[in-house]
Amino acid sequence: MRTVITGGTLVTADAASPMDVLVQDEKVAALAAGFSGLSETWQEAADRVVDATGKYVVPGGIDAHTHMEMPFGEPCRPTRSRQGRGRQHGVARQ
Repeated sequence: MRTVITGGTLVTADAASPMDVLVQDEKVAALAAGFSGLSETWQEAADRVVDATGKYVVPGGIDAHTHMEMPFGEPCRPTRSRQGRGRQHGVARQ
């Protein structure tokens, strides 16, 4: 499956810039600056086009938001997250 994500702001570890993203078989296959014209070519063969205008695109971000049921003011102890795809280890209050 080919998906093209257009118009979004691509966020990486060291930068954020307007980019279009080509996803092929669930993997990021290519990036292009929005003004390059490549996105239009990709869209012709795409199974799906996602308009991400005004949104952040974070390739590789997998369930980055995890709640660990932490009441405040208690001692900390290591624990495993209960959410399957989230962070594997964290800190919880006893």
